[in-house]
Amino acid sequence: MIMKSLGWTEIEIPLLWLARQHWFIVAHMGIYTLLIFGLILKKKEVTSEYTKMRHTWSKTLATLYALFILSYVSYYVLVRFSFFNEQWDYIISIMMSVSIYTIGYFIFKQPQVFNGELYKQLFIPNDPKDETLEGSLLNELFDNVIDYMEQQKPYIDNELRLVHLADQLGFSTHLLSKVINKKSGKNFNKFVNEYRLKEAENLLSETSASSVKSVYFDVGFNSKAAFYNAFKKKHNCTPSQFRTKLDMS
Repeated sequence: MIMKSLGWTEIEIPLLWLARQHWFIVAHMGIYTLLIFGLILKKKEVTSEYTKMRHTWSKTLATLYALFILSYVSYYVLVRFSFFNEQWDYIISIMMSVSIYTIGYFIFKQPQVFNGELYKQLFIPNDPKDETLEGSLLNELFDNVIDYMEQQKPYIDNELRLVHLADQLGFSTHLLSKVINKKSGKNFNKFVNEYRLKEAENLLSETSASSVKSVYFDVGFNSKAAFYNAFKKKHNCTPSQFRTKLDMS
C-alpha cells in the first residue's frame, strides 16, 4: 500500500529469477557452509578451556546449519520419487525447524555456554582435576583479564565501562562481570579503580610527574573528589601528603 501511494507500482529487481531458483539457493548456502567449516579448521589454537569451548560451539552451530541445508536439499531430491508423500514433507519440515530453533537457542544461551554452565559434558570433556570445569575456566579467563589490564592499561580511559572492556577482551558483559566478581571479590568499578590508584602511585612517585591536581584525570578518574576519596581510603592520606612522604623518605 505504501509503495502504491508513492507511485512505485513496478519495481524491477535485478536477477530476481536467479534468486528464485532453489538449486542456486542450495549452492549459495553450501558454499557458505564450506567457508564456515574452513575457518573453523584453520583455528587450531584450541589449547585453553575457553578456546576449546568456542571451537566446539562454532562446530555445533555449523553442523546444525549443514543439517538444515541437507533437509532443504532432500525435499527437492525426494519429491521426484513416487514414494514421496505428506509424511516425508512433514519429517523434512520438522528437521529444518529443529535445526533453526536449536541454532537460535544456542545463540540465545551464548553467555551460559561461555560461562561453562550449559551442557558442560557436551562442550568440554571431563578432566580429572581437583578444580571444577567452571573454576578452571574462571581462573584462565581472570588471568587473561589481568594480563590485558597490565599490558594495555585500558583503565586510563575515563569513559571505560564494563561493556567496553568486555568488547576488548571478546567476552560477554555477563561473563566478564562474573569473572571479576568471583576472582577478585570486587565489582567492576572497584576492580578498575585499584589499577587507577596503582597508576596514580607511580605518577606521584616520579619527580617529573604532572601536577597532583591533574593526576586523577591522567589515571582514568572522572572526578577529583572520587579520586581523593578512594586514595585516602587506601593510604589514609591525600595524594599531596603521599608525595610529601615519598620526598622525605
